[in-house]
Amino acid sequence: MSEGAPHLSRESQEDLRTRILVDPNKGWAEFLETYGPLMRNVIGNFRLPPEDQQDVFQEVSHTLIKDDYRAIREWRHEKCPLPNYLAVITVRVTINFTKSAFHRNSMRSRFQGVGDGDSGSILDLLEQ
Repeated sequence: MSEGAPHLSRESQEDLRTRILVDPNKGWAEFLETYGPLMRNVIGNFRLPPEDQQDVFQEVSHTLIKDDYRAIREWRHEKCPLPNYLAVITVRVTINFTKSAFHRNSMRSRFQGVGDGDSGSILDLLEQ
């Protein structure tokens, strides 16, 4: 099971999916409370700046809810537990984000800002 994932039985995982599909507002809030920390932990493993981590978390959430919760509907416990499924989606979205032009431009502007007349040291750059 993925690190940081709550241990829910197969039935509990499937019940949570059903609650999301039947009552999206209430079910989604419960889903984020249960699996949000797992997704944030996976994203955190990429050592992105906090604002980028938040952008990725939002993108993962969007991936899960778009097309009337298609990704949630397509999950099959027979293939893998829900935490593992979510970890794979989160890794894929995070990798796509780091490859995106937006992220590359964002990182480039951060690095340029440190060297442009700024008295910051290489250690300041590494801490970002």
